[in-house]
Amino acid sequence: MKLLMLGLGTVGSGVIKILESNKDKITRKMGNTITVTHAYVKDIKKERDVDVSSIELIDDIDIAKHLDVDMVVEVMGSINETKEIVAHFLGKKVPVVTANKDMLAVYIDELENIADKNNVQFKYEAAVAGSIPIIRTIETSFNSNEITRVMGILNGTTNFILSEMGKHNSYKDALEEATRLGYAEQDPTNDVDGIDASRKIVLLARLAFNISLNLDEVDVRGIRNIDTVDIKNLEGEG
Repeated sequence: MKLLMLGLGTVGSGVIKILESNKDKITRKMGNTITVTHAYVKDIKKERDVDVSSIELIDDIDIAKHLDVDMVVEVMGSINETKEIVAHFLGKKVPVVTANKDMLAVYIDELENIADKNNVQFKYEAAVAGSIPIIRTIETSFNSNEITRVMGILNGTTNFILSEMGKHNSYKDALEEATRLGYAEQDPTNDVDGIDASRKIVLLARLAFNISLNLDEVDVRGIRNIDTVDIKNLEGEG
């Protein structure tokens, strides 16, 4: 099975490492071998922490669109441009796996309609909760249940920061520690302002309650203005 990677940054490199380290197990279960044959990247010469010597790197999306591949994994990020690329492959009946919650929160209905029309698989488990199979669980195990509430920790970065503040660290110190440990990006806006969580909520609500929400319909409150006093009051110490 020939696989095209769209994006080869931190997440894309991680996918390749997982495919390689679990190659025998995947082959046994699938009865087929997954081989990353091509990867679309913005910078071919960029140094990477994964061996790409057997992968053909391409920086022209038009060339990538016309490759003969069996599956596409999209981890390149962005929204509008990426949506058009994903739609292209689904229209060609090529299965697509994506971790792009930003794109999905806006275009999930349109992309799933294209997938259904072409009878091709479109999977996005990695877009919500990472390795926790919440999407598949709601789609299959709970598809005949009436779900009344969905609760959980949707953003690990904010969870870490709030936990650190519970140890009486300031928001500033907790954020600096999260950044040092690699939990927070250099620009933590999407995490601490609730943007990341709101996109995941849109996807979960769609499956759990069969509704389509626009992002501006989600009430979002970030954690930037939370103080240690708030944490103490919450814990009954104030």
